Amino acid sequence: MMEATKQKSHKKRQAGTKAIKKKKRDKKGKENEEAEDQRNPKAFTYRSAIRAARSKRRTLDINEKRNRLPQVDRTPVEPPPVLIAVVGPPKVGKTTLINGLVKHFTHHTVSKNQGPVTLVSGKKRRITFIECNNDINTMIDIAKVVDLVLLLVDASFGFEMETFEFLNILQTHGFPRVMGVLTHLDMMKKNKNLRRLKKKLKQRFWTEIYQGAKLFYLSNIRHGQYMKNELHNLGRFISVTKFKPLDWQSSHPYLIADRMEDLTSPDSIKEDPLCNRTISVTYYDEMKEIMAERAKRNRQEFESLPPEQRQDYIGVQPGAYVRLEIPNIPCEFVQHFDPSYPIIVGSLLPGEEKLGYVRVRMKRHRWYKKILKSHDPLIVSMGWRRFQTLCVYSVEDHNGRRRMLKYTPEHIHCMASFYGPVTTPNTGVLAIQSVNNNINTSDFRVAATGLVLEMEKSTSIVKKLKLTGVPYKIFKNTAFIKGMFNTPLECAKFQGALIRTVSGIRGQVKKNLSSPE
Repeated sequence: MMEATKQKSHKKRQAGTKAIKKKKRDKKGKENEEAEDQRNPKAFTYRSAIRAARSKRRTLDINEKRNRLPQVDRTPVEPPPVLIAVVGPPKVGKTTLINGLVKHFTHHTVSKNQGPVTLVSGKKRRITFIECNNDINTMIDIAKVVDLVLLLVDASFGFEMETFEFLNILQTHGFPRVMGVLTHLDMMKKNKNLRRLKKKLKQRFWTEIYQGAKLFYLSNIRHGQYMKNELHNLGRFISVTKFKPLDWQSSHPYLIADRMEDLTSPDSIKEDPLCNRTISVTYYDEMKEIMAERAKRNRQEFESLPPEQRQDYIGVQPGAYVRLEIPNIPCEFVQHFDPSYPIIVGSLLPGEEKLGYVRVRMKRHRWYKKILKSHDPLIVSMGWRRFQTLCVYSVEDHNGRRRMLKYTPEHIHCMASFYGPVTTPNTGVLAIQSVNNNINTSDFRVAATGLVLEMEKSTSIVKKLKLTGVPYKIFKNTAFIKGMFNTPLECAKFQGALIRTVSGIRGQVKKNLSSPE
């Protein structure tokens, strides 16, 4: 029996008069539906007043979340380049990502990546890429000036200690924009395991940053470069991202070095190799002090002057490429110069050049293994400065008295007082015990974090004394103690003080006696 031949199927007409009429008819029907919705809105809404109120409340909440405080636009005519830091543990692909993004924006290959790389990404935007190494000094310096952080995570291993260290530093010195990038995804062979891993890492990343933070995936490497479409997506987000100026950066101008040059005479170096040097550093001026209206008035006022004369009156414009010459620099700075370590020049406000007692609310980090002890040296990062000082920890009692603590308490805040530079209140404070990378690099390095409360000319902290004495005579409510104090003056100093024995007997120092009555 012969098989029935298959008939040719009917194809709907996509062009021509009939197709045009059909499209018009369908379009007219949709317009009628929309008109019906607008003509009788009560027929297309909630039947329950409670659900309607919830919907209205949700709409108002969403609109309220979009509101922002008005910010003064301090952006100059030619804005400074956006500083993008590529952060992550070793062997995670930081250099490869920078080279790939540079090639994406400029269509040129960078042979050797050392120090900051500045390029033009659009008509009105420049970008500076800088790689953040594992050194704690570099991490602290970059966290103070960065505009956008690309946080690289090895997906085959997970989040590492350096990632959480940098996030804690960011939380202390002002939190800029953070984007996550997952690399080494080609190590996962099964798609099911890969999907599960992506979901797990995304939830952990959102826990540390915020719900909905951007997370990009770099699947594999071909010919030493990441995939073009993945770099294109990442570069597009970098180009359109808007940055909110941080309070510290807006009030304290700063400069980021692009390169360094030794200007010392060779004859001076030949006579004394250890002499102080004169160096020249080139910066992108990132100062954000000029108000928008004032800048506009200045431009109109000095527009007719030549550029050299105009600069004498109004100074260097923010975002300009300037050269700074610094004399009397120690020779070790030139001999051990490494371009991967950033050079930052930060400015101070008029009242921040003095020294005084700083009172800080501090808490030992829960991942730091050691307990901090009073009078132990501690390296403090506060504002632009990083210095070593001795902290005295205390807790404030209900009567306003500050009682000294020998060690930092567990899981709660305490007060820390130390002698250091004057800094405005509400400035973040970060404490570490060592900047040496060769000591305990496997341990968490951030010892404590805190906030500046106030500046003091002098501070008063009381300490509990443990004294030993022998009861000489004991009456009903009075006891004569022998050997507790060495001199009558010392006893008179503590007259009226409350005392408590180990067994729990409480009392008060009444007076000094040369001999018991």
